[in-house]
Amino acid sequence: MQLFDCTNLRTLAYRLVQLKNHEKDVVAELLEESGITGAVFSCDALNSTAQVMETVHQSGNHFIVSSKSNGGNKQLYTCAKELALPCLNAPESVA
Repeated sequence: MQLFDCTNLRTLAYRLVQLKNHEKDVVAELLEESGITGAVFSCDALNSTAQVMETVHQSGNHFIVSSKSNGGNKQLYTCAKELALPCLNAPESVA
């Protein structure tokens, strides 16, 4: 797991995680270690969990997450889909 600065193209902090599904457990350590606030973090669907989002939010940062209709974040996918449906079904604006 790593914190990567896309603007300056460098790794800010990292942890070797032995088990793939345990990456979310080190997010708090990396955020605390880095001291970053006011940044936007992104993660893959596997790590788009309530635990990760809460950790990022509590550290004074923001997040962009991806979701899938299967796996551990199915509830996030369903919620996002329900929020987006009115927008997807709305008639196009006329400029």
